[in-house]
Amino acid sequence: MLLSDILESIAKNTLTTGNPLGVKKKDLCDTYKSYMKTNPPGGKKLLFPGCLYQLAPYIIAARAHMGMIHKHQRLGRLALKIGSRLAGAALRPDQKTIERYNKIVAMIADHLTRAGVEYQLPTKDLYTGVILYDLGLDDDFKQYAQKIADHIASHEVDTIIAIDPHTFHVLRDVYPKYVENFNYKVIHYTQLLTKTNTRPTHNEKPVIHDSCYLARHTGHLPVIRELLDKTYAFTGYLLPRENGRMTGCCGGPVESVYPRLSHKIAQSRAAQLAETGAKKALSFCPICLLNLDQPLRKHGIELLDLAEAIQVD
Repeated sequence: MLLSDILESIAKNTLTTGNPLGVKKKDLCDTYKSYMKTNPPGGKKLLFPGCLYQLAPYIIAARAHMGMIHKHQRLGRLALKIGSRLAGAALRPDQKTIERYNKIVAMIADHLTRAGVEYQLPTKDLYTGVILYDLGLDDDFKQYAQKIADHIASHEVDTIIAIDPHTFHVLRDVYPKYVENFNYKVIHYTQLLTKTNTRPTHNEKPVIHDSCYLARHTGHLPVIRELLDKTYAFTGYLLPRENGRMTGCCGGPVESVYPRLSHKIAQSRAAQLAETGAKKALSFCPICLLNLDQPLRKHGIELLDLAEAIQVD
């Protein structure tokens, strides 16, 4: 069965290369540091990006490979059997896309510094393995999570700052169930910006795409609304008909196993966002960003990550 082959490939890649795509790039998760404009002040908080933004360009590049695997199952199964890491080596993302997603991570770090937050960066950023948990690969996830937990423990911190919904959820709600003594306080970076002066980087009234993980799994949506209300106090913002806990999906959760279905879901969500008449849209998640970017462009809408849309004064 092709699905089992894909799951095996994802597990093998994650356990051996540290990411589900098998990308073997030495500085894959730490390139963002070269785009930072401020220096981390240090402290007991660890800003742990979790490498999901940094992986996004490679996920985009992998779509063509996944389409081939699903269209030609025998050939796809053979490719997976020959060596799943070959796919990672073959991925060649657009350089501008790599820069954009790494700059988003750098922007978040810079926003926190300008907000006066005392934090340190990890000596090496690592992917959390959240896809293993999402796909039900519990034994593989537990093994991998322990490795990440050991790395985090090498930093003298008591709080972890996450920057995307998936990393936030898995570190706060899942790791403590699988890793002994994982007793850190885990927060989302937006919690640290609600009391600072923020303003938009544009003059449009944007439509908001609520991430499923933030809206349904983490209970974090009130914090996001507080930050948006403050930032867009003068222009306001728009909400699509499916928002909040009933938000529409971007299609990301099924992309690795059902790419065609994922694309259809993304098109449907983009159409909902376009109904508002907005010319800009905001997302808080790298998976939502990569899934909705092109479908929204077809409606003449520019999709921004929250970090790109705000300025901390």
